[in-house]
Amino acid sequence: MKSIMICILLLSAGKGCEQDQQLPLSGATSQAWSGGAAGSGRGINYIIYLNMKNTSDYTFDSLWVQEKRLPVAIDERRSAGDTLVLTVTDMTQSIRNIDDMNNASKEVLPVPFPVKADVAGILGYHYKGKQKYLLIGSWTKLKPLYYP
Repeated sequence: MKSIMICILLLSAGKGCEQDQQLPLSGATSQAWSGGAAGSGRGINYIIYLNMKNTSDYTFDSLWVQEKRLPVAIDERRSAGDTLVLTVTDMTQSIRNIDDMNNASKEVLPVPFPVKADVAGILGYHYKGKQKYLLIGSWTKLKPLYYP
């Protein structure tokens, strides 16, 4: 009986080793911005800091936040050493020409999170070709930027 219990214990311990490891999130900020010129727009910049080097094992594609799905970019300029910096810009309003103004009145449907969670945002990424998600509990709000 003891040997069966030991076997079950060892098998269950091996299962835990195979589970995915979460990305090392060190911070997540949001910063509202507004352009000074008429029609230049406004929005929010999101920045995600990860304690890791940029490797080809990971590709980052989307950020789900405030009922939107936004593209993610790696900020090569700020990613140095063991910190990977991801940036996302949500342009709430930007009217540059008459065609944009006509399309601005179209209703945009809300985009739900890809997984059920009560969080501020979800980062979508691929690890060695498999889709994964990083849950972001909250954003550290930075002072808004007002461009001249």
